[in-house]
Amino acid sequence: MASVSKYVRNQQRQKLVKEKEHLLKDSKKKLANACKRSQYIKIIENINNKLKATNLSADQIKNLKHELNIYEKKVNEIPELSYSEIWNLQFEMNKIGKELCRTRVRNRCSIPTCARPRGILTRFGLCRNHVREFACKGELPGNIYKVSW
Repeated sequence: MASVSKYVRNQQRQKLVKEKEHLLKDSKKKLANACKRSQYIKIIENINNKLKATNLSADQIKNLKHELNIYEKKVNEIPELSYSEIWNLQFEMNKIGKELCRTRVRNRCSIPTCARPRGILTRFGLCRNHVREFACKGELPGNIYKVSW
């Protein structure tokens, strides 16, 4: 009985993961961009501080200005998020919960009466015991059968 309920729970979890996956991707991407933007701004500040130094050659100044232009373009490409928007994104991700993480979805034998969590052959979605059983009967696709000599 307990194994059947685990199987059903696992199937429900897989459906939820598929439904909510796009929400996770979007919010993760937005948060990653916000982090990149803040890193680029710090790099721009460091370059500006280096440019204020008086003992730089003309080539060094030219290279620093070139780097500055590159990072300013990158910053302008990424939309600015306010702290409230970042908090909302994090809140959404937390609301989705840990239950929907792909790593928590357990591979189980696709036969509901078995639902064995270990020894799964992903090609068939069956545990090793059922693969052996069906191979003996010749019921697996692709001419897979138990060899005996």
